[in-house]
Amino acid sequence: MFDDPPKQDDDMRNWFLYFRMTKHLPGMPMKFEAEMKRAKTAPRAKMVLTAYAAAALDVVFFCGFRPNGELSKELQETFGLKPAQMMMLSVHDIAAPLKVGADKVTERLTEGGFTVSPSGIITGFEAPAEIRRPHAGRTFKFNS
Repeated sequence: MFDDPPKQDDDMRNWFLYFRMTKHLPGMPMKFEAEMKRAKTAPRAKMVLTAYAAAALDVVFFCGFRPNGELSKELQETFGLKPAQMMMLSVHDIAAPLKVGADKVTERLTEGGFTVSPSGIITGFEAPAEIRRPHAGRTFKFNS
């Protein structure tokens, strides 16, 4: 059984803490899925998604083990958070509960392949070259 979610839908800090203070890391995605099913309005869904993205980024930024170029892979494998879910979120809203500047969040996201508009909205994603999958049918030669 999970702890109770925040009572006020517009309280970003409490939503962040609700996800971030989960004692068992796999519980974070389970909480997120449960709360998204309960989201009856677009503002509530966006608040939950933004807080969850901030909590996931907090773990990855401060505890992650992969290079920055593999940010999307780590988010997806650990938290089930796909790059498409990050689209249209504000780096300013994500940065607030992290207690780091939006410029630092933008820098890390950009290194991970995300595109951030000048106004601070995540607008795109392209996997960095070093983690892109090879095209189908392409063969590689190994030196023997």
